[in-house]
Amino acid sequence: MGDLRAGNKALDYLLRHLGPGEALTRNKGGLSGLADSLYSDAREAADALLKGDDRVTPQVSCALADCVFDLQLVSCFSELLAYYRDAALASVFVDAVLYQATGAEPGTATEPEILDEGTHRVRGISKYALAKKLITIPDAVAWLLGKEYSALKNGTAKDLAYIVAAAPYTILIREHARWRLRYFLQGVLPSDGEREALDSSVAHTKMQMSEMFGPGLRDGSVD
Repeated sequence: MGDLRAGNKALDYLLRHLGPGEALTRNKGGLSGLADSLYSDAREAADALLKGDDRVTPQVSCALADCVFDLQLVSCFSELLAYYRDAALASVFVDAVLYQATGAEPGTATEPEILDEGTHRVRGISKYALAKKLITIPDAVAWLLGKEYSALKNGTAKDLAYIVAAAPYTILIREHARWRLRYFLQGVLPSDGEREALDSSVAHTKMQMSEMFGPGLRDGSVD
């Protein structure tokens, strides 16, 4: 577990407003461990998405890990909202984790970035809220991460094969992040049933993607 990053205004707010019995106020250094573990998972997921491509630079790999981390924070927000029943508090908590892991403050995406250019340079979760309003498909969250993956790997946020190829990964990314956050808050590990349900969901999504685009799905295939 690393040191807490200086200048984390969101964390300062949380420590002033959370009760003494909360997980964070009992051990504020625990935020560092949570951020570190989430970002380690983000790097692994980025490496998996980029595997087999010798053209990928360390800068691209790091940028994709940042994007994956933003996606993880979407699940963290949902879990925090269910736990605290306070959207503002959940949002600040997510901002605190973002700053601890990356040193970045949350940003705001524009409509052209959501629809055309890609949001890979924008940190935080507000871009996902806007995406749900602008992208009229059932899983706009997965679609947005796919567009970021496409933009970083192929130079355009509109390559459908790359966008779709990322879909099974987004299921794993989101659920693993939710489990990590739940363990941090409540000490609860995923059950065998939850793990089996996740495996089934990923397998179903892979099958759907294979039927749509064939088994290869370009370089973004999921093995």
